[in-house]
Amino acid sequence: MLYKRKVISIIILLVAFAAIFFTIYDNYYRGNNNEELLANYLDNDGIDLIEEESIYKEVDSAGSVPGKFAHDLEVETWDGESLEISDFKGEFLIINFWTSWCSPCLKKLPDLIDFHENNKNADISILSINITGLERNLDDVYAVIEDFNIPFPTGVDHSKQFEEKYNLHSTPTTFIIDPEGRISDIRIGYFQSEEMYQLIADARDRYSN
Repeated sequence: MLYKRKVISIIILLVAFAAIFFTIYDNYYRGNNNEELLANYLDNDGIDLIEEESIYKEVDSAGSVPGKFAHDLEVETWDGESLEISDFKGEFLIINFWTSWCSPCLKKLPDLIDFHENNKNADISILSINITGLERNLDDVYAVIEDFNIPFPTGVDHSKQFEEKYNLHSTPTTFIIDPEGRISDIRIGYFQSEEMYQLIADARDRYSN
């Protein structure tokens, strides 16, 4: 009986040491990997590295990268209206994905509202979509919508279909869609409001060519 207890104790100690070793190794590996990414970022003068799949290339199929057609999904707005991406065909569409707990998202909303107010008569629409699957509760979402008095349609992605089909990994994420429904550009994270005008100008150039 005493022998069995010693064996069990030894096994427990070995498992504990293995767990500690794995944790130390994992933290070390991640730390070195982050340092490499940072060095790479600085070597490129602070410019975000763009993956090859994110470069604009026209393909006549639906997808979540520039050059492909945006998935034509339906979303319910917070006030009960149903909208589809195809409802905006014929105009340029800015889709902004956000969460209520994301500081850059809340920083971006006033920029979008200002852009909307300054381009009411242009062929540009904005659709705001909350990634509801990442929220703690809907009360926080509705509080943001009401506090900011968002003037453009704001959807709530209850089914997580946008999160999955648009391959969303972080917020805010902004998609620029041309009048044919093709993705012209994608921006992840916060960016200056002046860049929005440049993104629309680039989309116009691509659409007209």
